[in-house]
Amino acid sequence: GLESDPVGASWDARGEPIAKSRYALMRALRGEQAAELEALYQAPDGRRLWIHVAAEPMRDEAGVLTGAVCVVRDIDEERRAELALRESLERFRVALGNSPTAVFEQDRDLRYTWVYNPKLGLTVESTIGRTEAELLEPAYVAPVVAAKRRAMATGRPVREEVAAARPG
Repeated sequence: GLESDPVGASWDARGEPIAKSRYALMRALRGEQAAELEALYQAPDGRRLWIHVAAEPMRDEAGVLTGAVCVVRDIDEERRAELALRESLERFRVALGNSPTAVFEQDRDLRYTWVYNPKLGLTVESTIGRTEAELLEPAYVAPVVAAKRRAMATGRPVREEVAAARPG
């Protein structure tokens, strides 16, 4: 499995991590199952960088351990982007959490693919994969669908109020 380690490792003269890659490589050289981990390292210049280390034993046709391969990859940009996205999503949740606004995505067939803060007594689970025709009273479907189709056809926002009600 993927292991995680807080700060701390040695670096060689080129600034490449040694300790964690050595750990993974030594496991592989002992013939143990592939080792994989992510770690945060501090470079000699003080920068903190995320890396991904993977090592796997190499065996010949008879299954005899002949060596190991170790790959160290810089994933710092990926990890920082993931963190920024998580923070942005949390702000989004807080902003809309008590709002009367529902936010959603639909595909070209107007099937819901993602929903946040569903209304009309719907839940995320009851909405995903469905269309207005499956969720609303028939009399309310046409105006809602027409507005969405107009936005899709023109590529421009459509702002209008439409009534909606669920069966029952």
